[in-house]
Amino acid sequence: MSSLLKKWLKRETLTVLSPAQQSIVMKLQDWLREHRMLRVSLLGDTQSYQSLVVALQPDRNCFVIDELFPRYQGSLALVGQTLKVALKDHGREVYLQCHCLAETMHQGLPAYALKIPQHLMQTQRRRGYRALVSGAMRQSEVVLRVVSASVDAHMPTLSGIVKDVSIWGVGLVVQGDWREKLMVSQHLGAQIMVEDLLQAEVFLEIKNIRYDSQTHLTTLGCVFVSIAQQLQAQLQRKITEIQRLHVRQLRDSQVV
Repeated sequence: MSSLLKKWLKRETLTVLSPAQQSIVMKLQDWLREHRMLRVSLLGDTQSYQSLVVALQPDRNCFVIDELFPRYQGSLALVGQTLKVALKDHGREVYLQCHCLAETMHQGLPAYALKIPQHLMQTQRRRGYRALVSGAMRQSEVVLRVVSASVDAHMPTLSGIVKDVSIWGVGLVVQGDWREKLMVSQHLGAQIMVEDLLQAEVFLEIKNIRYDSQTHLTTLGCVFVSIAQQLQAQLQRKITEIQRLHVRQLRDSQVV
């Protein structure tokens, strides 16, 4: 580990990540485990490089990427700059804008420590845009009840927060490990309350379940089984407004 990074780590106290950053850490864990190839560029520069996530340090509010390929030989030092870290995910580009904290070493090879940002951005068609709400300005919560065909069946109730919303469905986060209690294709009755965005009772179908052993959180990807046409149209208008605001903010924003 470089002396610069050691000094930074010594100076920096242990941090508590926001809910939005915790969600990004879960995504980074997937990229690390799957050895996903990243496209890295200096913000404002057209030149791009390849790299990999090689380590996570959420207690230090940073993650580490491998040395850039081809090797970076630009005139600007990368430390202190904002880097765009991107990859293709299910046909769309997802990316982070990260502050480069330090040059370091990982397993004897050069690497870079990047700060975990507050936002995960994605480029996709407007019709499928997912408005990120967990950890943002809006207060969000959801109460779920498993739908059962049996009158006598025990139907567990759980509560959590709404991670994101689109006109097709929602991403939910609940405390604890629910992998053995819930299953893909199961239906849920949900009372969703997201300030200024969605307040409704709907039926959902679980499409994917993911558990993070470090945060002890279960993420549920769900689609609407049925939603009133008027409510869907209202939701689409609000999500479009959020997307437009997000695009305008990105044009002039700098991630620190």
